[in-house]
Amino acid sequence: MKTVKTIVFIEEIPTDGHSPMKFICNDGQVYFCKYRLTSKIEELDCLIYEVIGHFLLKSLDIPTPDIALVELIERVFTKKDIPRNCKYAKPLTICFGSKEVKNANLISGLESVVDAHQTLCDPYDLLRIAIFDLWVDNADRGKNNNYNLLTSSYENKLKVWAFDHAFIFGGIPKLRIFNPNFQPIIQNNLFTAPYFSTVLRQLNPQKCMEVATQFIDNLVNSTSVLDSAFEQIPENWQVYPILKIKIRNFLLDSQRLKTIEKLTFQYLSKQ
Repeated sequence: MKTVKTIVFIEEIPTDGHSPMKFICNDGQVYFCKYRLTSKIEELDCLIYEVIGHFLLKSLDIPTPDIALVELIERVFTKKDIPRNCKYAKPLTICFGSKEVKNANLISGLESVVDAHQTLCDPYDLLRIAIFDLWVDNADRGKNNNYNLLTSSYENKLKVWAFDHAFIFGGIPKLRIFNPNFQPIIQNNLFTAPYFSTVLRQLNPQKCMEVATQFIDNLVNSTSVLDSAFEQIPENWQVYPILKIKIRNFLLDSQRLKTIEKLTFQYLSKQ
């Protein structure tokens, strides 16, 4: 994971979550940058979750924006520029940065897809993302029509990108809990989102089952990236000593994996 430095401030984006800061950096790229907003040091875990989510998705061949560590440089911004971030985002702070996907559009809750096969590069990626979210207990996709999905043009179709993984593992309310006995549910996530439903109805049911089976089988192997991902976490993010162990145990819990498989197949069989 490369490190870049800010050279031009663009804006702070007001959101319900981290209110990312948008900068042009010294590699010529635009990054959406996050740091903690409150005095809770545990909130830095969310930056680590961003990194972990990115590496897991890459391992599973799901499109997700490139990332970098972004160093905030003095005189590039002022406190007035970043009212929500100013208390902790100081010069020399290392933030999490998600690189802007060129000419991408945010999928909104009002959108629908008339012909999924003609419109999307791989419409089955949406099924993979929905299963992934169950696996990592993503608390921030599909709820209130917030999908955290982008589309960009690719070979005359649209590629779907999954982004914003700060609130996987249950989000802020479940920081450092990682209770494998807390069973995943298909509610307030991509499975129940109207956009996903309109796409799924257009897909071959048998192929959906095959894609789901293969993807769930690949989940365990994807955890091999955890070691290399943690090696790239900055020391000043103050990694919770047993965080990697907790994440690994949570993701590899056999009962959770069986529940995810059961819920997925039950859902698909009803479509």
